[in-house]
Amino acid sequence: MKKKVDAAAFELVDFIHGEYQEVLNEVNEIKKEKIEGTAQDENELKERMSGLVTSSFYDQNLKDSLAMEMEGGDGLLLPHHLFPEVRQEIVKDEEFIKAFTILMFSNESTTGGGYVDFTVVWEDDKWKVDQIDTRPPDFDLTAAEVQKLYGNHKVTILEEKDATWGEEAVKVFTYKVEEDGEEKFFDIYRNNGQRFEVSGPELAEAEEEETAQVEAAEPVAAEGATGFAGKWKGKVLKKRTTEKLPLRVRLMVATNTLVKRYTVKVLRI
Repeated sequence: MKKKVDAAAFELVDFIHGEYQEVLNEVNEIKKEKIEGTAQDENELKERMSGLVTSSFYDQNLKDSLAMEMEGGDGLLLPHHLFPEVRQEIVKDEEFIKAFTILMFSNESTTGGGYVDFTVVWEDDKWKVDQIDTRPPDFDLTAAEVQKLYGNHKVTILEEKDATWGEEAVKVFTYKVEEDGEEKFFDIYRNNGQRFEVSGPELAEAEEEETAQVEAAEPVAAEGATGFAGKWKGKVLKKRTTEKLPLRVRLMVATNTLVKRYTVKVLRI
C-alpha cells in the first residue's frame, strides 16, 4: 500500500512570487523560442509545463493558447501584476487543495485589472496551479492597503479626489512615498489599483506663483523701424525661487514649459 505523503505547508505570497512566477517565466520563454524558431511541439510543451501546472489546467487553459502563439497569434495572457500582500481571501484551506482570491492591479497590459481566483493542488510533491478565473475589479482600496505596497517605507496620503474611469465615477488617492531619502508622489485609482507617478507640491508652488513662465506684457509704443521700443515689461522668475526648486523643475522653467500641479509624467535626468 502506497504511503500517504503529507502536503508541504502552503504560503500564499511565496507561491505567487515563486511557483506561479515560474509559470509566467516559462510561458515567456516559450514565446521567445517561438520568435527564434526553436519552439517545441505540443507533447514536449505539455511535459515541460507538467512540473508547474496540472494536466487539466494545461489542457483547458494553456494548450490552445500556446498553439495560437506558435501560429503567430497572441492568444495567451495569464494574470500578472498581482499583489497578494495587499489583500487576500482564503476560500478553501484543505490539506491538498487551496483556493484563494488576490488582486491584479490595472496597468498597460492587464487592461483594467481585477480579482483573480486561484485553485492550487498538491501533486507530485509540489503545489501546482489547477484553476484560474478573473473577475472585474471594484477594490475600494484603503489607505492601509496602499501602505502595504511599500513595506516599511513611509506612505502619506495627501488627498482623495474624484475622477472617472471610462464613464465610471471613481476615487483617487494622491500620496507621498519616502524611499531611501527620496520623496515620490503617486495617484492610485482606488477601484482598480492603476498607479501614476505625479509631480509633487513644489511644482504646484511654481504654478501658483506663476513664475514658471516668463510672460511678456504689452510693449511700450515708440518710434522707430519696428514701431516698438526695445523694452518689454513682464514677470521674471526670481532667482531665489528657482534655487529652492529641484533641478527637474528648473529645467522646465529654463525651457519655458508650463508647469502643471499634477502631471502624469515627471521629467527626470
